[in-house]
Amino acid sequence: PGNKIKIDAEFFDEKFLEDDLKLNNKKQSKHDTEFFDETFSRSETISTNTKQAKLLNIEKHGEELDAGVDCDGADALAERRSRCRHVYGVTPRVHGKRNVQLALKQFHEAFPDVGVALNVTRRPYSFSGDVRDGSQRLSGDFSTPEGQEPTWHESLLEYCGGSERQREHAERSMFELAKKSGITLDYGVKTNWQPVDSQRALLWAGRFGKQEEFVDALGRRHFEQRKSAAHRATILESASEVGLDVDALVAFLDTDELVDYVWQSYGDTIKKHHVHAIPYFVFGFDDMRSPFRPDGKTESVTVRGSANVDTFFSIFVSLLDRSLVVPPEQASA
Repeated sequence: PGNKIKIDAEFFDEKFLEDDLKLNNKKQSKHDTEFFDETFSRSETISTNTKQAKLLNIEKHGEELDAGVDCDGADALAERRSRCRHVYGVTPRVHGKRNVQLALKQFHEAFPDVGVALNVTRRPYSFSGDVRDGSQRLSGDFSTPEGQEPTWHESLLEYCGGSERQREHAERSMFELAKKSGITLDYGVKTNWQPVDSQRALLWAGRFGKQEEFVDALGRRHFEQRKSAAHRATILESASEVGLDVDALVAFLDTDELVDYVWQSYGDTIKKHHVHAIPYFVFGFDDMRSPFRPDGKTESVTVRGSANVDTFFSIFVSLLDRSLVVPPEQASA
């Protein structure tokens, strides 16, 4: 019989895994999705022939992109360099996901009899945090009327401390990074740094097992089609694409449901959990310890930034190895 692994993941707002997690090209996979209102986590069970494999949890808090993201320069202040470096965290929401998918494919090729299911928990994140008094360092916040937000290109100038040279470097680097995953970035898209409604919609979609498909549809429009993820029309168009009830989503967005949760997450991720850049992955078992699960019993693995395929593959292999170790209390039973 095939081995069983369970992996947990928590994410801050950003994109992650929406594929069907096919065990290989010849085997079909199936999702049984559960949604828990309190944690917004999502369980998936993968069936393959007569085997069932229940897998892991991955926490995605917002990851810093560590490699190749220096915004140096003799005229750059340390704070400006730090802020510019964090800009690179925007793209890994797409690029990092693709690398995880490729790593899973590689894993299944290496271990064809092992099933993988990911339990993903997403938590809203904003570079501007929960500031609502107009002191945000980035223009384009919750109070900005739809359609009047700055473009991503304009926001990057603010983010890089007014340095056009550093903005050019940041845009060029992110463009090339995304290109490796087949994504063509468009910096002309309107950008809101506190997109409360889009993140509420993301959480709402998870109740119907559509969270990851919805995120993909939304992200594709935002990053490549110049349709802002913060705009109501883009949110509804994305929901329609993945088969969600658009009328029900409109009714939901017209309420205040989850508004407080999103704002609390904006504040807690930075102030309480000290997450200052995204993406940020944490992989482990369902009883793992993480910034959000301080009482967990088992060690987790943290990845800051859009790591390469080999890094994610190594994590899956290490978790498989750990899952095969029989605890002493079971060995003596």
